[in-house]
Amino acid sequence: MPVTQLTFLHEAQQMGRGVVVNQGDRRGRLELNKREFFEEFVRGELFTLFYPDSVSPAQLVAAPDANFAGYNFWPGKLEEFGGDYINAEMVKAFITSEEYVTRVGR
Repeated sequence: MPVTQLTFLHEAQQMGRGVVVNQGDRRGRLELNKREFFEEFVRGELFTLFYPDSVSPAQLVAAPDANFAGYNFWPGKLEEFGGDYINAEMVKAFITSEEYVTRVGR
């Protein structure tokens, strides 16, 4: 399913709504936002078009990746620099990452 930049930005805003790094219960707020987003997403027209009710949850998650090391790297790097993505060199780290280079190339 291709995602437009406008859709991506809208969805990113939904995920980050009310989340402020180093203030309040940001992790709890982010988890709630993610849960609400995905609950809405799986009820949406596009998802149900590709994955009708006849597809079981086990079929949807046919090959789960239990290795979260790659995912955990990103929030860990951001936390290490107090949420400052510029000093954390997030963009540089991403475009030189194995996952990016493997999918997109140099």
